Amino acid sequence: MRRMTQNSGVRVKGGEDEDDGENDYYGIVSEIIEARYLNQLRILLFKCNWRPVTNQRGSKRDSYGFTCVDLKRRCYTNEPFALAYQAHQVFYVKDIKNRQFEVVIKAQPRCSFNIPEDESTVPENSSSDDAYQEWYSGYSIEDLRQVPPRDDNENSVWGRNDVQPETISHDEVIASLQSQDEEESDGETIYTTDEDDENEFDNGIGF
Repeated sequence: MRRMTQNSGVRVKGGEDEDDGENDYYGIVSEIIEARYLNQLRILLFKCNWRPVTNQRGSKRDSYGFTCVDLKRRCYTNEPFALAYQAHQVFYVKDIKNRQFEVVIKAQPRCSFNIPEDESTVPENSSSDDAYQEWYSGYSIEDLRQVPPRDDNENSVWGRNDVQPETISHDEVIASLQSQDEEESDGETIYTTDEDDENEFDNGIGF
């Protein structure tokens, strides 16, 4: 089976600066949990195996500026969860100079676009501090699995194979269109101009 993407890890920002990765957390997702609340609210949690990033034994920066982590070490075992919207996709590549470490490569998820949020669409009573009020994390695990397949040319295939096809005859389509035209004509209003009224009067049609 040919893999379309590689996603063996996640990164959670540890600071406000996007370019500063000194305080970021790196790990591998071991389980995805969906928590449901009242009023049909739900949120996804990633259970991760975190790697130490605070010392030279667990992480380092190479001469090219890439972050390298030791995937054999673990930390924060009592705090394994992260909110799904906080996680960024990364994958790890073996460091050819030091086999103990793996290089972190940041990636943009396929079919995902970094579109700025429209502040006008954010509810006034929303709060990003509380997990149960993350109104924009409304995707369930079933929704995440609905990824369109791709053909040999990396094009999305939108045909569905999980449902039986429905055949519609040509006569049914024509009959439906004719029925719509008749309904529109029954309610049609005919407008006349003053010139039309004068012609009808001259021809003896008017009153």
